[in-house]
Amino acid sequence: QSAVQNQYKKTNPFHSAFFAKCLERANFTFDNSIPSLLSVDSIKGTNLSLSSSTWTVKECIGEGSSSKIFFCSRGTDEAALKIQSPSNPWEFYILSKLHSSNSLRCKDLILKPLDFVSYKNCSLLFLEHIQSGTLLDCINTYLARKESISEIVVIYLLMEILKALNEIHSSGIIHADLKCENILITDDIDLPAVKIF
Repeated sequence: QSAVQNQYKKTNPFHSAFFAKCLERANFTFDNSIPSLLSVDSIKGTNLSLSSSTWTVKECIGEGSSSKIFFCSRGTDEAALKIQSPSNPWEFYILSKLHSSNSLRCKDLILKPLDFVSYKNCSLLFLEHIQSGTLLDCINTYLARKESISEIVVIYLLMEILKALNEIHSSGIIHADLKCENILITDDIDLPAVKIF
């Protein structure tokens, strides 16, 4: 094999050896002894007890092709819970890596991972909850009202998205799934207008 092929195997995030090596350094719980979790459809209203705390699952706030996102709470704390099948520790690893970087701006622009548990059949990823919703929610709200978003707002949001992508790329990571559902709009004046997931 050439030196280029060897380097590619070391840095290709889709190569199984590289993937396994990165996950060895991640700090998350893997509970292989639990054969399955409650049905995702019946999880609403249940309490999930993790090693450090118990979260109450309130309602489904989003859905993807292989995951559902729920709003959950623990006392006064709020989180978004992404339940994905099959288990996906990679997202937690990447988000944790970005938040452990030296870039303070990166921490403001990227959704914060709170906790992760991996089971045989699925994974639980607890994330910072942004109440305002996604860019897709924002677009759909304007469409429902038969209004258009002003050019100034579009340019501002685009600039914020580009800043976030620049921070991600500066950390040596490429976001391979950028879409409106993975861009959250914040309504907190002290935060940037967007957070990338």
